[in-house]
Amino acid sequence: MSNVAIHQHAHEAQVPPVGEFHMNIFNEDRPELSYRTSYTMAVSPEERAEQANKDFAEIAQKLPAHSDAHMHPWSYVQKGLDLKEMVARMDQINCKYSVIMPIPTSIISLMGDSERAEWTLLRSSGPLHHCGPSYYVPKEFNKPGLELSPEFAVKVQTLISLNVDTEVDDYTADSFIVLTKAEQDRLDPMVTGLHLGSSFADMSLFKKMLRNPGVFTGAGELTLNKELVEVLYADKSGQASLHERAIIVGEETMKPDTHIGPAKQLMAALGVAGMPACIHCDIGHYLDAPNDPPKNLAVFSDFLADEKVRHTTIVWAHAGGLGRFVKQSNRHMDELENMLAKHPNLVLDISWNEVAKQLTGDGLDPEAATQRLNGWIAFLNKHSERIMFGSDALAPQSNEVWTNTLRTYSGLLEKLTDEARNNILLKTYERIYVGARRNVRKFENLVLPNIKDKLTDPTVDAMDMAALRIFRDQLYADSEPLASTASNRTITSEDYDRCDDRLKGRAMVAKVVKDLEKANAIIQRKNDEIGALKTRLALFEGLEVAGPSGRPQPEVPEAPEAPAPVIAQAAVAGTPPQPQRTKTPRPLPAQEPQLARQALQAQQTMGLVRPAAPQPSVGGLSIQDRIRELQNRGLNRG
Repeated sequence: MSNVAIHQHAHEAQVPPVGEFHMNIFNEDRPELSYRTSYTMAVSPEERAEQANKDFAEIAQKLPAHSDAHMHPWSYVQKGLDLKEMVARMDQINCKYSVIMPIPTSIISLMGDSERAEWTLLRSSGPLHHCGPSYYVPKEFNKPGLELSPEFAVKVQTLISLNVDTEVDDYTADSFIVLTKAEQDRLDPMVTGLHLGSSFADMSLFKKMLRNPGVFTGAGELTLNKELVEVLYADKSGQASLHERAIIVGEETMKPDTHIGPAKQLMAALGVAGMPACIHCDIGHYLDAPNDPPKNLAVFSDFLADEKVRHTTIVWAHAGGLGRFVKQSNRHMDELENMLAKHPNLVLDISWNEVAKQLTGDGLDPEAATQRLNGWIAFLNKHSERIMFGSDALAPQSNEVWTNTLRTYSGLLEKLTDEARNNILLKTYERIYVGARRNVRKFENLVLPNIKDKLTDPTVDAMDMAALRIFRDQLYADSEPLASTASNRTITSEDYDRCDDRLKGRAMVAKVVKDLEKANAIIQRKNDEIGALKTRLALFEGLEVAGPSGRPQPEVPEAPEAPAPVIAQAAVAGTPPQPQRTKTPRPLPAQEPQLARQALQAQQTMGLVRPAAPQPSVGGLSIQDRIRELQNRGLNRG
């Protein structure tokens, strides 16, 4: 039985009924969004919220204040809670903030229509998918007591194909932007429709942010390695994995590879944008024996330590990779201690009712259950600033279902210190997710407009995230706070106009500075040449040459100083640089005209003086030289 696991509990999520209630909304700020259907339910969101809380209100009032760091409001077919209803129900269950994590998976049936019809949500709505109302495997494979074996996985692969649904994020944005400002401030939408094996996942993220400014806070839940999901789509689609595997294309088997590079690039992009990433990565495999080392632990640790990943806040879901098939070992808390010590960018959520049952010792004998519970109390008290609560509810029709995980943890939470309990239920969420909002809005305002062209340029294959991080830091250092970042949410067209103007201004300043640097470099080079020339002309300075009268030859006049690098000073002062005038050196006495002319020619060659304009000549001599000659002969009579 070492390679067989037992499926203890079926998934508890429910799907609400689909009806005909429509509500058209006129959006004054964004008219293009007006008259869009915000939900299609049998009753209004407020009425649905009241129905969801029916027979549960007394219990709901006693729930502790908390935030939900792991919540899926919609099912695998994108049906579930309306967001207005969701906020109303958050008030009922004392939930301050919640993430919105759409399921980014389309389920493709590999069975025929006759068999698929058995698994429709409602007969009247037509066949939606064959996997039951809320999960991604057929009912026969999703029930308590099921033995999980290699043959089980092979069987499921013949029935189902999972594919990444990249449209879910646009649906999230459409549902979010019609909310009021107060409602929006309660929610943190997450990007999930990203193919982790795609080399363009990073650009896809930025494009989604450009299309939907002011919406997203982070990314996730993103799946690296997860129980049956791996075999249902990863091997067929080149999805990212921490382990090498061969991809079969037609009859050709490609070289085994992990395909993890694009996922690392995506993590780098999220880090630059200031977005935390929630990752589902099972710590082990569902066929591992109880005492086997966790299959995924070492490779996930290497992933977190990668240069592209270590700058990004990673939320490791489900108490460090536990789940309905992956059970906690006796070494689990020690392994988590080591991971938190090695990776300062790592945070844990303790989401999912199946995980809560493991942490609280459900199903163990009393002594073992007490030992496990005490171990987790000590661990949570010690690391509460890096741990947050999540329900992992999936399209919960009732508040009773939504709060199952919280109520399962109630005994454990009561035994924590007040500080630790407050951190896990509220403060860590506010630091990780609410705190990220401002960073993401700043990135959207200052950086995205400046790289927009690169996202559509066919010649750009990849973006250098390290260079983009440096560019971002420079923009942030120069930027002034925007009103929209202070309010966390609303971004107007005026904000973008101001950003564009500032970015254009900075670009002009950067060009001027670059030109000035080039000009100063040229001037410095000339100064160096002048210094060399001065050394060469030292032979002329102070040189004594006997003339016809025997008197010493007058000194060659010193070359004029080169113009100082005043271009940058003029630019700073706001005045255009003025051309520098160079004086023509006074003519030397004619006792040794040939030597004087040689000195002057050398100065002109090195750029020290401008060549004198051609002078009219008489008999081969310039007029000036002819006059000097006549003076020396004493023939000049006036």
